[in-house]
Amino acid sequence: MDHRQSGEFHRHQRRRSSLKLPVLDPDGTALSSPLLQVLHTLFTEFDKDQDDALRHEELDHYVFSTNGQHPSDEFLSAMGQRFGANDKGWLTKEGFLAFYLEQTLGDQDETRKDMAAHGYDRWTLRKL
Repeated sequence: MDHRQSGEFHRHQRRRSSLKLPVLDPDGTALSSPLLQVLHTLFTEFDKDQDDALRHEELDHYVFSTNGQHPSDEFLSAMGQRFGANDKGWLTKEGFLAFYLEQTLGDQDETRKDMAAHGYDRWTLRKL
């Protein structure tokens, strides 16, 4: 199958499974249930010590896995301060979800791209 045929095949496959799950709820004000499931799974995978917070090393690993860049210490601290931190300043699960709500309200494609970076189909939100 040449490159052109491969592209056509993938477009056809996406149409056949054209279930494009929403990333926001019907009101457009909260994260959708399918996206919440994926985010809970991702948070649990990166929360290696299972303390319901991403310490800076865990958050750094998540960000690097998502976009290929290591964030600064200032960025890591600011994430917790802005979206929700525990008493150690680490991003909580609620803060992680708050970040994704803000991002998704502003740019749904960016959230879908993040999910794809972690091995999920950006349209169906299923693990590939």
